[in-house]
Amino acid sequence: SGATVSSGGVEISMVKALLRAAGDYDEEDLYIDSEFDAWAAAEAVWPEWAEEEQPAVLDEDFKTMYRNISRSAYASHEGMKTGVKQLRYLVHHYPDEPLRDYVWLAMARLLERLREDHLAYKEIKAIQETGKISVPWSEEHVLYFADHWHDILANIFARNGFTDQMEAEIAALDTFLVSGNGHGPGDHLSNIVKAYFTAGMNDKVIERLGKLTDESTYEHKTSMASTTVGAASMLFRMGEYEKVLEMTQWMMDEGLESTRFIKDPENSYYVDKWQSSFKQVEEWRTLAQNGLTPSFRNLVDGNYEAEAQGFRDKIGISAVVADGRLKEVLVGPDHMEDRPITAFTIIPKTWVERRSLAVDGISGATVTSGAVEAAIIKTLIQAKAD
Repeated sequence: SGATVSSGGVEISMVKALLRAAGDYDEEDLYIDSEFDAWAAAEAVWPEWAEEEQPAVLDEDFKTMYRNISRSAYASHEGMKTGVKQLRYLVHHYPDEPLRDYVWLAMARLLERLREDHLAYKEIKAIQETGKISVPWSEEHVLYFADHWHDILANIFARNGFTDQMEAEIAALDTFLVSGNGHGPGDHLSNIVKAYFTAGMNDKVIERLGKLTDESTYEHKTSMASTTVGAASMLFRMGEYEKVLEMTQWMMDEGLESTRFIKDPENSYYVDKWQSSFKQVEEWRTLAQNGLTPSFRNLVDGNYEAEAQGFRDKIGISAVVADGRLKEVLVGPDHMEDRPITAFTIIPKTWVERRSLAVDGISGATVTSGAVEAAIIKTLIQAKAD
C-alpha cells in the first residue's frame, strides 16, 4: 500500500493520506494498531516440544527441584527445552509456592534464550499481573527479580524492532542502577548494551560501554573482565577498532597473572574467569590491530577452520562457504566448555541466517559466546576475496 514501517510502528500519517485519497474515510472511525500492539495482542502459541514434563524427582522441596532443573537446563540446547517443560510443570502445579514467580521468570528467561520471544513476552506479562516484584530466597535474603524481566524485555524488543518499548525497559533498568537494587550495575549495563547493539544504536553502545569498562562502576569487580570481553566483541563488530584497543587496555596493564580483579584467588573458577577473559581480549586486540574487516559478501567457496579462547580452553569451529555465502558453521566436539553451550548452536545458526555481525550473544556465557564469534570472524576473514 505504500505505508512504511519504522521503530516498531506504522507511519499513521501515510496510511491516513492513502485512505483519504481512496475516499469514504471517517477520521473518528479509524483505528490502526501499531506493529507492536498487534504483536503484543497476538495469542501466545506454545511449540509442540514445550508440553509440560514432570521432573524425575518430586519428593524434594520446591527450591531443590528448581535448582536441579536449572543446573541441567544450561548443558545443551535440548537441555534448555527440557528445562522449559519442567519449569512449566512447577509453575502450574505449585501455584502457592513462595518461589513460584521466580521459577516462572526463569522459564521465561529460557524461552528468550531459545528465541521464543513472543512467548517469553506473554509469560512475563502474566507474571507482572501477579503484582509481585520480589520473592523470599532465604530467611536473610530477598532476591529481587523485577530487574530481570526488564533485562529480558529490553532484548526481546530490540530483536523485534520495537525501539520505543526497548527504551522504556532500559529506563526502568536505569532506576535499578541508581537505587542499587537488583543484580548489580555490571549485569544491568551488559543487558542495556546488548539491547542497544542489537537495535543498531552504536553511539549509545559506546556511551554505555565506557561505564561498563570503568572500575568505579563495580562494587565487586569479578565480572569486569568478562564484560570487557563482551565490549571487545561488540566494538570489533561495529568496526570500532581503536575503541577495542582503548577499552581493553586496562586488562593488558593488569597482566595475565593479576589477582586484583579476582574475587577469590584460591578458587579456580574465578582464576579461570580472569585468565580466559584476558586471553580472549588479547585475540580481539590482535584482530583490531590487524584491521581486517570481515564480510558476508563475495566469499571464496571452501571449508575453513579457526579457533578462539573460550572459558575453559580453545573452541574450534569449521565453516562452509558455497556460492559465495556462508552456509554452515559447526563447533568442534573437542572442547571443555561447561558454560551455557547454547552459544554453540544459536550463534552459528543466527549468523548464517542473518548474514550480519550485529547478532547478540548468549546471556550467562559471555566468554563462550565471544569465542564462537571470534572464531567465525576469523573464518570470514580467511574466506574474504582479495
